[in-house]
Amino acid sequence: MATVTRSGWTVDNPSQSSSIIRANVPTKFAGGLRTNVLVKSNISNGNYDVYQPSVFGDRLIYSRNASDNKLTIHDRSIYDEYFNKSRPIGQQNFDVLDKQIRIATYDQAQLNTGTDPVNNRNFENIKKSAAYKSLANIQKPGQRLPGADTPSPADGDADATAAAQQAAAGEVPTEAAKVEIGATAPGTRTEFSTNLRYPLAMSNNQDVVKFTLVEFKPSTLNLGTNGGVSTFTRQGSTTPKGTIFLAIPGGISDTNTAGWGDDRMNPIEATLANVGLTAISKGIGEGMAVLSQTASNVASDQNTNQDVKDAIKTAFASAAMQGDAQKLLTRTTGAVFNPNLELLFTGPELRSFSFTFKMSARNQPEADMIIRIIRTFKQAMAPQRTLSSIYVKAPLTFLISYHHKNEMHKKIGKIKECALVSLTTNYTPEGQYATYQDGTMLSYELQMQFKELEPVFNNDYTGPDTEIGF
Repeated sequence: MATVTRSGWTVDNPSQSSSIIRANVPTKFAGGLRTNVLVKSNISNGNYDVYQPSVFGDRLIYSRNASDNKLTIHDRSIYDEYFNKSRPIGQQNFDVLDKQIRIATYDQAQLNTGTDPVNNRNFENIKKSAAYKSLANIQKPGQRLPGADTPSPADGDADATAAAQQAAAGEVPTEAAKVEIGATAPGTRTEFSTNLRYPLAMSNNQDVVKFTLVEFKPSTLNLGTNGGVSTFTRQGSTTPKGTIFLAIPGGISDTNTAGWGDDRMNPIEATLANVGLTAISKGIGEGMAVLSQTASNVASDQNTNQDVKDAIKTAFASAAMQGDAQKLLTRTTGAVFNPNLELLFTGPELRSFSFTFKMSARNQPEADMIIRIIRTFKQAMAPQRTLSSIYVKAPLTFLISYHHKNEMHKKIGKIKECALVSLTTNYTPEGQYATYQDGTMLSYELQMQFKELEPVFNNDYTGPDTEIGF
């Protein structure tokens, strides 16, 4: 009997065993950057392994034995990179991921019960094991485990999988409005190779920049969740749609900016601003009372400077004539209002990143790889038609990360999820047209401009001071 799998899970190697299932499960690094781990779970005994995916070979991070609930850490450095217990997010990452895996494994084992006595016996043993006893205790008789999703005979339901995983992790707002645009037009490609790299002879210890293609996830509108004020929340994208590894080029840099601008407010504007604020907070009547009282105080106060009285009279006279107070004051007195010039914060700004890669093929497989890489970048950044042709959906976006000896690079700044906003392909970077026998150019040069989807905030810097962060 074929193994029934949950949405997003597949049988690892049907030719060897149908009991080992696998899935890419969203999680985070301890520093907060979203990523995926590869999980392989045995639904015949409940044991599972967690790997760090890599084009150079998946690296086993930790394993759990169901019978005694024992956790075995196989690679301490990678484990700490994801689940450093000294950081709150590291502990949270582990707890959320571990619960997701155990629910999925338990649910998979239960889905395969029925007429097969072996599967039935395996599931009963899993229910009694130390790792799954707590889940069995909360299951209602005759029902599946709370939080378990429905089986799907077809692969590729990445949207439903990601949504279910985020909901299980408590990452999706319970009251949010989101517009669903609909299916894409036939021929739209959203799945690409996860094994694209240049050069082909790239070693396991070579420093690389990794481009992970992900589906753009729009913000959710949280209706009246903050004192009646609606806010937007971005969950970010997690399910990989393709991966490209390239050698880190020269000239990489980042520029962090914040919006600051000149602002002026003369005394009359400040007075009127106070009137406006009072009217908004306490009502129109209170605002007019403040205005009247201010004028009365100025007129009657013997200690008020004559310059102040003249300025206010000029401002009111200008307002009555629908003129410009500053011009009238200058014409009549030769002076100008004190502008009280200050530099004020105007808001966050988005960062841009530029990359230039020159690729020259040394053999036919490498030539084919270069063409596939260029094609992937071009097609992924293209907008997507919808089936109805009423809307156009956003292109795929990119998670960009630097890696040093197959680990996250801690001495180069991190990059948030980005859109590829510009791609220039130079087919003759050597300055002349020349091809191989099959028409492949001798060299190709890619000039790419990426822009982050959201600003970098102060609390994004969660790692130790020995890491650059963003």
